[in-house]
Amino acid sequence: MDFIELVKGFLLSPTETFRKVRPADLGETLKYYLILAVIYTILSVIISLVVISSAWAVIAAISRASSA
Repeated sequence: MDFIELVKGFLLSPTETFRKVRPADLGETLKYYLILAVIYTILSVIISLVVISSAWAVIAAISRASSA
């Protein structure tokens, strides 16, 4: 099964998809786990950068306001 099809299947019809992937071997399982881990890491880094840059902007604005 293609990775995109698996994700779509788990979201739309999880019971049927679990039945289809039950015979999957460990190598295939690890491959899908690594793909999901990479996607999660990329999204976490993006969100962290947005939060840190926003916090930095707020701190800079506060320090400018307090020194004026």
